[in-house]
Amino acid sequence: LAVGIVTNNRRDILLRLLDELHKQAEDLLDVIINENGSDVLSETDFDGYPHLHIAVLKDQNANIPRARNRIIKRAIHNYQWLVFIDDDCVPTKNWLDTICNFLSRTPPSRFWAVQGVSISIPLDNPYGQVSGLLYKLWFDVNTAGNTLAILDTKCCALNLNCMEASGLRFNETIQYGSDIDLGSRMIHIDRKKQIYVFNKWKVFHEERKDFIHFVCHRTRLSIAFRMIRNKYPDDLASVGLNTKLRFLWSLNLSLTDKIKIFVAMTIAGALSIMGLWTKQSKFFH
Repeated sequence: LAVGIVTNNRRDILLRLLDELHKQAEDLLDVIINENGSDVLSETDFDGYPHLHIAVLKDQNANIPRARNRIIKRAIHNYQWLVFIDDDCVPTKNWLDTICNFLSRTPPSRFWAVQGVSISIPLDNPYGQVSGLLYKLWFDVNTAGNTLAILDTKCCALNLNCMEASGLRFNETIQYGSDIDLGSRMIHIDRKKQIYVFNKWKVFHEERKDFIHFVCHRTRLSIAFRMIRNKYPDDLASVGLNTKLRFLWSLNLSLTDKIKIFVAMTIAGALSIMGLWTKQSKFFH
């Protein structure tokens, strides 16, 4: 397998991730990085990682789905599995061994992809707490029999044999949610194959830190999920408003924080509808 990472002007965060991968790589691990920004990554940045064989693709004009596709193009004829992880994620202990052991026991024809679990790093603010818990609530609702109809590239492994045979790639016209879209298209091409949820394979990620970031994140998610539900209405289960309100009220937050979160979620819902009308205008990117 190879590990694919998309990064954009986040050199320090990327090196933190490479530190963790190097600690876990007992043998030489191939890592393919697509750098979309202006940060200068030099070979000397990677001198401290003798267990990592790193290839850097540079394209300042690449959006996220195009960057993912460039990594797939580089990997597709050389590896059986491509493991994506976001640059701002931190793999849990034995993350690499866990997925390698699982894939070595799995017939390649069985799965389109293997989906890991993303765990939010606890933050001492209500927006981070609620964002992480809402993600878990939605993830649990949409996990049935350890399968999903979507992908989340914070932690997933793509079967490159299936990708090559089907010709599937990330839709480069979708700025946000192209991984969700790809997962739905996989399932609709061949439902005999699965996107398997591997609950023992986990990464940590940071959640939203303030009101603005929370609203923007919820807006983008709502746009992506609404678009998929409009196209494939049976694929994604939504968490109803009543469920969200009961969930919010049950949290150990002050009344003021609960009101702020409710206002943020309401604004995000309204903006997501506007975003659909404007076909994901640049305002939301």
